[in-house]
Amino acid sequence: MSPDASVVDGSRFAQGLLALFLLSVVGVSVYARGLHYAFIFDDLPSVLQNPTILRLWPLFGDATASGPLVGPAESPTAGRPLVNLSLALNYHFGQYDTFGYHLFNLVVAVFSALLLYAIARRTLELPCFADRFQKASGVLAFLIALIWLVHPLQTEAIQYVTQRTELMMGLCYLGTLYASVRYLTTAAPGMRGTWLTAAGLICLAGMACKEVMVTAPVVVLLFDRTLIAGSFRRALKQSWPLYLTLALTWILLLLLNVGGPRTKSAGFHLDVPAYAWWFTQAKVLAIYAKLVVWPWPLAIHYEMPYLDTVAAAWPWVTPVALVIVGILVLLWRRSVIGFLGACVLLILSPTLVVPIVTEIAVERRMYLPLAAILSLLVAGGYLLLSSFAKASTSSTEAAQTNRWPLSVVAGTGAALAIVFGLVSFCRLPAYSDQITMWETAIRDRPDGTFTQIGLATALNDVGRSQEALRLMEKLLERAPDSAEARLVVGVALVQLDRPQEAAHNLEQLIHRFPKSAEGHSLLAVSYVNLGRPLEAIEQFQIAQQLGFDTPALHNGLGSALANAGRLPEAIAEFEHAVRLKPDFVEAMATLTLLYAKVGRVNDAVAMGTTALKMAKASGNATLAMQIEELLRSVQNR
Repeated sequence: MSPDASVVDGSRFAQGLLALFLLSVVGVSVYARGLHYAFIFDDLPSVLQNPTILRLWPLFGDATASGPLVGPAESPTAGRPLVNLSLALNYHFGQYDTFGYHLFNLVVAVFSALLLYAIARRTLELPCFADRFQKASGVLAFLIALIWLVHPLQTEAIQYVTQRTELMMGLCYLGTLYASVRYLTTAAPGMRGTWLTAAGLICLAGMACKEVMVTAPVVVLLFDRTLIAGSFRRALKQSWPLYLTLALTWILLLLLNVGGPRTKSAGFHLDVPAYAWWFTQAKVLAIYAKLVVWPWPLAIHYEMPYLDTVAAAWPWVTPVALVIVGILVLLWRRSVIGFLGACVLLILSPTLVVPIVTEIAVERRMYLPLAAILSLLVAGGYLLLSSFAKASTSSTEAAQTNRWPLSVVAGTGAALAIVFGLVSFCRLPAYSDQITMWETAIRDRPDGTFTQIGLATALNDVGRSQEALRLMEKLLERAPDSAEARLVVGVALVQLDRPQEAAHNLEQLIHRFPKSAEGHSLLAVSYVNLGRPLEAIEQFQIAQQLGFDTPALHNGLGSALANAGRLPEAIAEFEHAVRLKPDFVEAMATLTLLYAKVGRVNDAVAMGTTALKMAKASGNATLAMQIEELLRSVQNR
């Protein structure tokens, strides 16, 4: 490395540190108010009801329980082991204190923005641009990263704990691209092996975070072909070790998805015809495009009817098809616009192609595609202004005219960052807790079935079951076949201590939807409350056969067996519940009592002592007093 190169690298490193500092300040300023917000929606199965994050070792688990690299089936972390491991680390250091979880998300977002800055800067300095960006590359790259970080579309991914799936995948995606760019452009032979290894390891990590990472090797190849090599043949010939390494990481992604970790929510086997999904996604793309330019109103959930006929779909499919054709033509011509457009489509392609019936459109899917769009707008805007400046001035004035285009772009970009940052700052309270989230969604879209069910569920969770019941009764008037609404009604009636009505409602649900595992489980709870343990046992067992296997189910089944006088079986169920959820204090308290009843006094004392410590640690004074009384009665036997 020459002395001049050392000076350049040192200057670039210092500027990178400055960029990191500024991005950190901005990120904290915009998002810090949400660091103490509560867990919401999918955070319940991912964090609060996730037994695999309660210990860090062994990583894959043992005979008693799964480890942090094995997420619960059908959960947001299923098939995404590194994300689940990150949640386990959060739990290890802070249990269920939300601050650490939110801080992790924010740190990942800031470092992702730094990577975007580094990628954009090095890309703008490539020989293919013939010095058109000259000394503007650093400013333009920083503007791209800054606007991307604070854009309101990013609030869901950054604030919503479970959506670190998107954040961690995005960090690995950008890291893979950065390491690959360094591999493709470095002149030092010894460094190529280092960057090759880095690209492979980062890409492998991304495959363990989210399935969208599948497109990263393709994007790297398109980058090389469009901006460096000039053709696919030359790219593959010159850099085949890179592409072989990246392609091998697909094996891990395949292995993680062999078992179908989300078969109940995603796939072509569900009730949505493929063509209807693809038609509808054309409309979704238009929604995403609008939100990039005008990100308001935002929503936690987008509900829309499927476009299942050509007549309904053509107004959306036609313009999208024309845009796709244009992108392909530009890509074939090695246009940067074509490359960036292809990046957007490729990153979105897994969710555009594969039906995900629970989420037709979600804002977090634009997390990475937004980076490509902003790169085009910022750098393209600068080039347009520069071309206009050169065309309207003489050559002697060229040096002077080169300054104002950058000033205009920088001023406009800074203004946009301020506006977007304020909008994001104002958006964050929508994620402050479950009820606020759903009330905000309903305010913007009052007829949404999913959002009303979500609000009613949240109301049940905080004991406001009467409100939940009223909300669902109104919904059932216009949607009498909604199994989810009837489940929420059943929960509300159980919590209101109206077991007869709950059983009647749930029997109707089971009659219409005999494969509703949750319905069978909840009906069993109603039967327990009615003093009908044998019927309860039968319903719990049906729920298990249908694949419903939760700590609460084993706790309920244990109660039913105990009421039926089958104490050894009841003990086994409570023990299973505690294995699945080691902090299940209520089950541990009941298990203490049952141990005492069958004469296992030492086991009862040990279990009760552990339960008492956990109850005190959680601040549940009432339960702690009950366990203390139980322990005294056991020890006095």
